[in-house]
Amino acid sequence: MMELNSNSKPTYIAITIGPVFETMDIVSTPSALWASSYMFSYIARGLRDRLKESGIDNESFITPYISDESVLDSCPGVGLLHDHIIFEKPDGFTLKKLNKIRELVLNDVKEKFLYNDNDIHFNDDYKDKFLSEYVMISAVEYEASNPISGSDKLINSMELEKAFVAKECINPILALFTNEGNDKTRNDRIKKIAKNNLHIDPKYWQLIDYEEKIRDLGSIAAGGTQGSDKKRHYYYAVVRADGDNVGKTIAELEKKEDFHDFSDKCISFCIKLSKLVKAYNGVTIYAGGDDLLALMPCESNGKHLVMFAREANELFRKMLDPVFQKANEARKKKDENAEEYTPSLTFGITLCHKNYPLYEALEDSENLLEGAKKDKEYKDSVSMRLIKHSGKANTIWIKNSVLAEDIMSLNRVISLLDRVITNRGDDDILLSAFTKIKLFEKLFNSVKPEQVKNLFVNTFDADFHSGNDYLHDELPTLYCDHILNGDILALDKDGKKVETDEKQYNYAAALNNLLRIIKFYDEKADKTDTDEKGKTGEEK
Repeated sequence: MMELNSNSKPTYIAITIGPVFETMDIVSTPSALWASSYMFSYIARGLRDRLKESGIDNESFITPYISDESVLDSCPGVGLLHDHIIFEKPDGFTLKKLNKIRELVLNDVKEKFLYNDNDIHFNDDYKDKFLSEYVMISAVEYEASNPISGSDKLINSMELEKAFVAKECINPILALFTNEGNDKTRNDRIKKIAKNNLHIDPKYWQLIDYEEKIRDLGSIAAGGTQGSDKKRHYYYAVVRADGDNVGKTIAELEKKEDFHDFSDKCISFCIKLSKLVKAYNGVTIYAGGDDLLALMPCESNGKHLVMFAREANELFRKMLDPVFQKANEARKKKDENAEEYTPSLTFGITLCHKNYPLYEALEDSENLLEGAKKDKEYKDSVSMRLIKHSGKANTIWIKNSVLAEDIMSLNRVISLLDRVITNRGDDDILLSAFTKIKLFEKLFNSVKPEQVKNLFVNTFDADFHSGNDYLHDELPTLYCDHILNGDILALDKDGKKVETDEKQYNYAAALNNLLRIIKFYDEKADKTDTDEKGKTGEEK
């Protein structure tokens, strides 16, 4: 705990909680992933509640500021609170008080999560010591005109001081969250915690199926279907999303009510976002601030991942637009030529077979997201990688503007997916498209926009292609409007643009990668997809 002294600016206290992601990295099942994330959100809520009991009023909180406390219970089982807490320091409050609050919260975590269980042999003294050393709740007192931006470097510095367990004979958190036993008893501990200790109603908990069983990767992939003959119902998706230019927007805010408005809108957005995940039959692992991590089916009841990305991005844009506009106005007052920002999300989505290790899919989706966030030209987009059961992978990058709802014309990408999901697709035509585009790759890479339609008509000129709107209208329009201008890209495994042998960008590869993902949605499952053996996604 650090204290900084000066008298020129308001004094704040920032708290960071962890190790969130390190804990999530040591688990390998949906239930364990949920529990490891939810525990830290529970800690954040416990700290906030205890701080309020100690005399910190609601108006003193910068983040999370919540105008209506009841909203935190509107999404049972969803961790809505971020791992940072910032509040204005009242007179007489010291970091010593925070140490006492920390002890009370950790004791509550021990009682709620690490309850006595005959299958886990460690005593209360060990649990107390382990939690105290493992869970990081660090705080710093500082002065700043902007309490959020002013805390960034201090929080980053504290987070570098990782928690360390001096003597670890057993990790009670890992022991609790690891799935053990047969199919009937697996996840019993987490179910007991959720239902009996945390009082999460199974009827509204996204991790529970209609039989009140905790969903595994196969159940999530199925998307509510049973015995489907489609490959897409044996693949799950790890969906990550992160808001763009949020830090730059926060940096322009000045008044406390502006920070309150930002925090309140983020909470409301996360609640609506988690409900959107549920509507798509997915499981929200966390939705906090401007971040999302969810496990989702590739398709459920006709709804697919591209539609989800479009809806989620539109939701973020609508809810955060007033905050971004206020920041833009403040920026323009300082410099009339300053760049303006609009709210958007960047997505990293990995699709993989239900037996594919969850921890590898999590890492892959994180790499996709981080790769897009590094360069502003790649933000405001969806990076999607399909990893087939055979190990082959196809990666596509799609700008969000391509997916934006257009009431004046057909959205080409979404209409192609809708086509195959509603059985209006033609597997043979898709297969012929791959073959022909690869065969005439040089032509597709050198074609001029005005020549595109003729190229498709002349390439797909067999009798059974005659009058085909899909090949002669939809695909050439998509290729001309979105691929040739760089709104849809093919990426390699390292996130770099796919190039031709001549080291030029490969436009044809972008169309082929997109079509392969669309074709995946129409493919029939085979024995390797439905086989229950080798559940590599169940154990790390």
